[in-house]
Amino acid sequence: MSKILLITTFVWLSIFLSCKVSDVEHEDLITEFNVINETDSTFVVLRVRENGSTSWLFTESRNFGYGSHKITPKYTMSLDKRYDIQLETDKPFKNTATMSNITLIQSGEVYFQMSNFDDSAIANQVTRIKILNNSKVDFFMVSIRESGSTTWQSIQGNFPKESEPVMVTIGRTLSASKKYDVWLREQSTGGTTAQKNNISLTQDKTIPFGQDDLN
Repeated sequence: MSKILLITTFVWLSIFLSCKVSDVEHEDLITEFNVINETDSTFVVLRVRENGSTSWLFTESRNFGYGSHKITPKYTMSLDKRYDIQLETDKPFKNTATMSNITLIQSGEVYFQMSNFDDSAIANQVTRIKILNNSKVDFFMVSIRESGSTTWQSIQGNFPKESEPVMVTIGRTLSASKKYDVWLREQSTGGTTAQKNNISLTQDKTIPFGQDDLN
């Protein structure tokens, strides 16, 4: 009887240990991660490779529009390695955006922004900014001009006092390599204004306005 009990105990112990070893062996594997598209473009191809390699581990073709996209790797990926992730557009032209030499974590997030485009002309494009109104005045219009210019582009909106950042979509493409003036107005004519001059803009950059900026 004791012999049977000893054998049974050994079998269960072996199963338990094998399960624990299996858990340890898979702790450093990546079974999913998320790609966050924060650009103005819709991508249609995703590629992943080990950094330093010229061969892609896997390619996935589907719509990667603005927002989050869950990726389930088709090949084993490890926490201990570094990777290159590339997205490709097909309209109006083929362009790529690449994140190179990055580490991944299980269920982690990889953010793609305009600055990640491989074409520097596209990487420098600015089509959105965020206005953070920390003042005690409600504003209803933002105007933008290239520093030194006398021509403003005005965009109506709602920028409540002491609120969260408000996204502004600019009707034309600006450049991250240039300087701009940004002007908030309480009314279309007259009223309180706030202004920042000769500042650099990048895609989705938050521009804070406080009491010191009021005119």
